Amino acid sequence: MKLAFVSMVSARVNKINESATVSMSNRAAELKAEGKKIYNFGIGEPDFKTPQSIIDYSYKMAGEGKTHYTPSAGIPELREKIAEKMKKKNNIDVSSKNVLVTPTKSYAMTGWRIGYMVAPEDIIKAANKVQQQTLTCAPSVIA
Repeated sequence: MKLAFVSMVSARVNKINESATVSMSNRAAELKAEGKKIYNFGIGEPDFKTPQSIIDYSYKMAGEGKTHYTPSAGIPELREKIAEKMKKKNNIDVSSKNVLVTPTKSYAMTGWRIGYMVAPEDIIKAANKVQQQTLTCAPSVIA
């Protein structure tokens, strides 16, 4: 006896296109596996190894228990350092409340913020709400 499977994918999800960037990178990986020489301009994987100093520091921090989820707006100390940098090197007067740090470029690429955002507090709060949903519950932002 054969079981028939019924699609449980919602019509809204079916309307979402596959990421062009991910599709291109997947295809490039397939072609590379076939032995073709490929220059992949897709996802943006670094073409270098992670520097040993970063590996060592990451290992040290993991040993100190820094292995848990971070606050959705970013690690407070990092946000503070970014605000300090913006003041000193860019002459932009901001506080850590005006800084939002994202975990990857995929979450950052909303047209007006890349990696971290420096903006008025109400914009940071609104962007943080959206970011929280994309990190924890993507279906809640599908309209």
